[in-house]
Amino acid sequence: MDFTFRDPRVLRTAKLLHRLSDDLKLIEDGQGPTAAQLSDAPRIDGWTLGYRFDPALVGVVSQHPLLADGPITTSSLYYLDIEAGYARTLSRLYVLGRPR
Repeated sequence: MDFTFRDPRVLRTAKLLHRLSDDLKLIEDGQGPTAAQLSDAPRIDGWTLGYRFDPALVGVVSQHPLLADGPITTSSLYYLDIEAGYARTLSRLYVLGRPR
């Protein structure tokens, strides 16, 4: 199996990791998500910390750009700020609703 940048899966993962890296650097520099970014982010209610092979959120999502509203396990969790009310997974930002 080919895992070079000619493989679209490798390129997609590289792009996701690059976006994640940019977001985590901004958070580290004290520049969390903007109000507009949080407004556009899907909301996850009834959430709890879950594990696949790595940490993830498990909950009920709404306003996800690719998935119907309902139960999900997110992609890998890289940042969780309960006080600020958001989480950053490999693929996207989530607004934290009510926890389980």
